[in-house]
Amino acid sequence: MDNTTLPLHLSHVQKSSSIINRSHTLLHSTALIALIYYRIASFFQTTKPSDLPTTFSCLLVFTGELILSFIWFLGQAYRFRPVTRTVFPERLPENVELPAVDVFICTADPSKEPTLEVMNIVISAIALDYPPDKLHVYLSDDGGCSVTLEAMKEAWRFAKGYWVPYCRAYGIKTRCPEAYFLGEEGNTESSSGSEFMADRERVKVINDVSIDEASQEDKAEEMPLLVYVSREKRPSLPHHFKAGALNVLAKVAKQTWQEKKLEEVPEDSFGPLPECLLSSSYRPLRGQIREARDETTDEEGEEIEMSPRNIIADLEERKKKKDAARAKTKAGSSAGGPTNQEEVADENLAPGDATESVAEGSTAEANAAAIEATVTPEA
Repeated sequence: MDNTTLPLHLSHVQKSSSIINRSHTLLHSTALIALIYYRIASFFQTTKPSDLPTTFSCLLVFTGELILSFIWFLGQAYRFRPVTRTVFPERLPENVELPAVDVFICTADPSKEPTLEVMNIVISAIALDYPPDKLHVYLSDDGGCSVTLEAMKEAWRFAKGYWVPYCRAYGIKTRCPEAYFLGEEGNTESSSGSEFMADRERVKVINDVSIDEASQEDKAEEMPLLVYVSREKRPSLPHHFKAGALNVLAKVAKQTWQEKKLEEVPEDSFGPLPECLLSSSYRPLRGQIREARDETTDEEGEEIEMSPRNIIADLEERKKKKDAARAKTKAGSSAGGPTNQEEVADENLAPGDATESVAEGSTAEANAAAIEATVTPEA
């Protein structure tokens, strides 16, 4: 069957789990109703003044039982009809416009969060199986440590020259270097052959030898953008810890593009699976199809099938509308006002904010830039 007619995702209802959960909910609800009836009836049977302390204690217990019963009731919604979803990212056509993604990584103290672990997380985020021009990785260093900045530069060189080409060539599923070399051998799609073993040993010992810049440029591939952000924190103003760091990252990321997905990666994890972004990309695409159904529903009122063919038709129409809107904007820019997205985004920065750009390589390799931003906290 043609891939253009196949669905992008399937939903499977777990019938056995659903029957068990519903039976348990029915029995538990019956027991709770009987208990509540017993508690209420016991209150009306108390007539002696000497039983008032006991009644007060029973009232406190009854209140606690009601609270716990309410909490249990709220948790039955997702157990009533358990569903397992299977997505097929390989069925996405090549010309589908995937949403842009920003990956936020936060760190503060190199003594508590070792720099080597942060480097592994950054490398695993850079190596995600997603279009490089749609993926930006932001690292927030609240400690402002120069060691972290230099470590990010080395991590970028290692990922660009060795790790990312190695993962893409052999279909490595574990994209975190530390987890990959500590794990089993069978985590690749093609893990046989002398060439694979030679490349694996070369990547494994690359930290013990100097990096050859010439060979790195020869093997360099298109890479996501890596941004290093260090904000200024004044003792007289609250910096809001990690929440403030995420706000600053969002402000810096807004200068890059407007429409994107956000993913926050903990600094103490091995990073997400390489295909997690493609697996979750069907949700925004499904939203676009739902928005277009009112305009593209046929006369019989049949629902549009969630297939790549319909996605392509819908996205092509939306792209034409966007191009027409951009043409009108460029025509009106001659009369004055902001002429590009960066000028509009700069209005959102405070007067005291400052950014410094540190780029490596030629201007053609714009994705090899690392931005060090110093942001004044808001009052």
